[in-house]
Amino acid sequence: MEPEPSSPQPVPQRKLEDTAAGCRTLARDDRDRAQESDSERMRFRLACSAEAWSARADLLDRLEANRLRMEDAGTPAKEEKDNG
Repeated sequence: MEPEPSSPQPVPQRKLEDTAAGCRTLARDDRDRAQESDSERMRFRLACSAEAWSARADLLDRLEANRLRMEDAGTPAKEEKDNG
């Protein structure tokens, strides 16, 4: 008797902050909230937060592009190091 083919494992849902698109959504939300705020301090803090989310999105895009480039070149992406 042949073993049954294993069904594909579901891909775990990534957190919003773990994707470039999610980071851009968070940045846009912070910018919108900054514009609506009556407090100068909150406008400043939210603008800084939006900049940080945008920078993270750019970083995640670069990491993904590098990973794809490495895969295309036949170099497997590094896995987490063994702790033993």
